[in-house]
Amino acid sequence: MERFDRILLADNFYLDELVSPEIYNIFGAASQWFVKPELINLLQFLRDQFGVIIVNNWSQQGKVTAQIFLEADEKTRNSYFAYSGVRPHLCRYGAEFSIHKYGGAADPKFLDSTPDQVRRDIICNYHKKYKPKGLTAIELGTKTWVHIDTRNSGINDLLQIHS
Repeated sequence: MERFDRILLADNFYLDELVSPEIYNIFGAASQWFVKPELINLLQFLRDQFGVIIVNNWSQQGKVTAQIFLEADEKTRNSYFAYSGVRPHLCRYGAEFSIHKYGGAADPKFLDSTPDQVRRDIICNYHKKYKPKGLTAIELGTKTWVHIDTRNSGINDLLQIHS
């Protein structure tokens, strides 16, 4: 399989983990233009706090290019996460004006903690730990991931969205 060079955005967070294969296929390294710096810093902070987290893994840790992923059959594509970070504007997943489409949201999956444990830590320590990192909103009730985002909510507290 064709390989591509992974682009490190933070201590151990790579660009292909944050953008969809469509965006990466068109823009390559310039795809980072579409990711808010606050989101990168927040995800790195969460990884430092909770260990292994997965946002997108369509690139199989650098073993598959975006083009190879996009040309794969549906079954292969469905076995990977491709739209848990920055999504293209015409993406069929999520809301029409989702903050994911503006580079400010991700749906990380945590391997060593449950979504409820992560949300509880965020809610209990919001002002001390998470607000300074740029977190402004989370989604409640998701079973396998934690929606986090860095939208301009216009409020001083954590915006908690009910799914």
